[in-house]
Amino acid sequence: MNADKHLHFISLKIIEIGIALFHCHVNSVLRLPTSVINTLKIDEAGNIYILMPRPRQELSQFEKEFPVSLNYFKKGKGFFVNVFGRARIINDPEELQSLDLSNTEINEALNDQMLVLVKIHKADYYEKDVTRKNRFLAKMKTMVYNMLALVEQDEKRFDFSTSRSLQGYGF
Repeated sequence: MNADKHLHFISLKIIEIGIALFHCHVNSVLRLPTSVINTLKIDEAGNIYILMPRPRQELSQFEKEFPVSLNYFKKGKGFFVNVFGRARIINDPEELQSLDLSNTEINEALNDQMLVLVKIHKADYYEKDVTRKNRFLAKMKTMVYNMLALVEQDEKRFDFSTSRSLQGYGF
C-alpha cells in the first residue's frame, strides 16, 4: 500500500511537470540521443509512456531494452524528479492500438516521433532549497537599506543651502 502511495505521488509530480530530459545509458555505438521528451501518461504498474523525436536510423537497429534516466524539472516549480528505469521502444502497430492512446498520439508514434515505455525502477523527488534563496534576498535587502541609510546621513551632513557651485572646480 505504501509503495502505491509513493507511485501515485511521483506520478502526480511527473504529470504536473510533463517535460523531461531523456538520457540513454547504453555503452554501444548506436544509442538514442539525449533529448527533451513529452510525457503522455503513467499507468498503475509504474510505466511512463513518452513521445520523443524519432532517430534517423531504423528502429530495429537499436537495442530492444536499455537503461535510461528522465530528469523532470521546470522553471518556477519548487521541486524536480529524477527517474531511473528500463526503456522499451514501442513501434508495433498492433501494440500501439492496444494501448489507451488517442489516434493523434498513435499517428505521431508511427510517423514523426516514437513511443517509448519506461518502467520505473527508482524515482527521486527533490524539493528546491527555498531558504537559501530567501537568505540571499534578505542580505540584498539589508545591503540596499544600509546604502540608503548612508546616503541619507551624507545629505544631513552636507547643507545644500550654503553649498557653492561646483562648476569652477572642473565638475
